[in-house]
Amino acid sequence: MRELLSTPPQFDKPIVVFISSAQEEFEQFRLDLQETLNSEPWSNQKALRGVLIQNQNRDVIPNLIRDALDEASIYVGIFGRQLRAWVKDEFMYAKSCNLPQLIYVYEQPSGPGRPPRHRGAGRPSAVQTFLESEAYGPGIFVRGPYHDLDQLHTVIPADIAIVVAKMTRENADIRRTLYKGIPRQT
Repeated sequence: MRELLSTPPQFDKPIVVFISSAQEEFEQFRLDLQETLNSEPWSNQKALRGVLIQNQNRDVIPNLIRDALDEASIYVGIFGRQLRAWVKDEFMYAKSCNLPQLIYVYEQPSGPGRPPRHRGAGRPSAVQTFLESEAYGPGIFVRGPYHDLDQLHTVIPADIAIVVAKMTRENADIRRTLYKGIPRQT
């Protein structure tokens, strides 16, 4: 006889979302986003787990990044003014793993009465140049620019839900292709 469960089963392995950005520029936002993902209810389950690397010794970081991205199912990159080597490395490794990549461009809004910031006579920033040269291909989505971190905090989990739905459909399509099941009657 089967045992009936008195409580709903829990995920044994949640969907890992790797969060990447310049730590100094988005430190509090990264922590808030990680907390949101870690506590996001999905049918009373903790289906997501946000992972980020910070405050580590430089010698340890490459191994931590690789281990975290090897476990991840989705990469989320938040790009602002700063383009750090670690962020580029995280992006490129996630791309080499063919992970779905959600890229968000954030531009700090100009203050009241101040003109918008201009970067050297119309030249693109290092972030723009990097994203234009590398952020292309299947499964890479670039959104922005955003000027409100609160809006980003709402948009990112919604986009992750869309990616998870697409991944689930892709998985079902693969299974249908591999396992034909019951043949059709003619």
